[in-house]
Amino acid sequence: MAKHEKFSYGVSPGKGKNYVQLSHDAGVEASAIREILSVTQGRPEIISLAGGLPDSGMFESEKFLSILSDLTHGKCLDHKGRKIEAGDLYQYAPSEGVPFFFETLNAWINKTEDFGTLENENLLVISAAQQGLDLFAKAFIDPCREASVIVGAPTYVAELNVLGGRSGNLEIIGIPLDEKGMQVEQIWDLPKEKLAKCKYIYAVPTFDNPAGTELSEKRRKELIDISNEFGIPIIEDEPYACLRYEGKKLHSIMHYDDIGCTVRLQTFSKMAAPGLRLGYMAGSKELVSRIRVMLQSSTLCASSLNQYMLAEFMRRGWLEQYWAKVIPVYRERMNAMLGAMDEHLTPYGSWVKPKGGLFVWLTLNEINGDALFREAIKKNVAIVGGSSFFPPNSDKKLHNSARLNFSKSNPAELRTAIERLGAACAALDKK
Repeated sequence: MAKHEKFSYGVSPGKGKNYVQLSHDAGVEASAIREILSVTQGRPEIISLAGGLPDSGMFESEKFLSILSDLTHGKCLDHKGRKIEAGDLYQYAPSEGVPFFFETLNAWINKTEDFGTLENENLLVISAAQQGLDLFAKAFIDPCREASVIVGAPTYVAELNVLGGRSGNLEIIGIPLDEKGMQVEQIWDLPKEKLAKCKYIYAVPTFDNPAGTELSEKRRKELIDISNEFGIPIIEDEPYACLRYEGKKLHSIMHYDDIGCTVRLQTFSKMAAPGLRLGYMAGSKELVSRIRVMLQSSTLCASSLNQYMLAEFMRRGWLEQYWAKVIPVYRERMNAMLGAMDEHLTPYGSWVKPKGGLFVWLTLNEINGDALFREAIKKNVAIVGGSSFFPPNSDKKLHNSARLNFSKSNPAELRTAIERLGAACAALDKK
């Protein structure tokens, strides 16, 4: 047999007979948060404020186990009174969703949400919100054409990763946030050529990740005006709306939408359990039908087993019971962190108290967030530096920031972590 030359792979032009250049999609950088989690793995001395994970000790494991047992033994009925067979749990599902889950979900949305009754054609079951973000980018952005997308600055790091891998011709435009969320009024002042190429506006209006802010009612309405004026769709990503600790529930962006410009994206990762990998998108029939076809060519469908389990979990009223259990716990943890920040971090930065969600955003006076991450690890506490949450070419001064998570640690651990973080700030402040 002839001598063979080993294959090698990369995203830049390379040399060698069997060098294979990969697409722009393959060049996306690994999530900074995933990288940080790998640094802290197996080091119990480190208190991590870096992740965005709900507390796994509070998941309703026994209730899900009882549902699985009932489904397996034929003790559950669908909406038409037919027994759900065990074999149904492990079969392929229709791309739009298992009928039992789809009907349960639609009834729940129409009862609890404020954007009117959805017809079946307006709704699609997806494998959690991350799949939705990926499908949206593929649906809206042509890699061969110049385009732009408007996001908050800061914004969700995984959305930046999706956009960064989609096209080298894409400009990600960051709009600053304040205590009332994205300053959407600044969109009016963008150059007309950028707005003409804009494919969509991405917003996390309620308890934003990473900033923890809540978009005001006025700005939610204004986004619809902007969409109407420039013909730009809005993606409303709402993973944290169920975790409200104070204040009244605000109307969704879709509530104000009278022109079909808004696509609603919601995950059950924070509402029930991330391991279920379930969520939904709601929008115009035309768009949802296109996305459904795209989903068929990627994952075919979401997990049938998980859809049946979550449908029964919702139907038994356990979803709202779960929220009632976790909200006071997370509120206590948030308040413990904020109290410790008042004591140890006041000389080094500022922050806005969130009304819900899982994060506090720390704006540092003179300290770079990535430098603080490195110093904090020495003090056995992990954070995420602010640079991860801003579009490329953003003002480097904005990187003097960090995201802090409070959902995974108890109040005593949070107070210790913030004390250590204060020591890390003091060490950098002296340099």
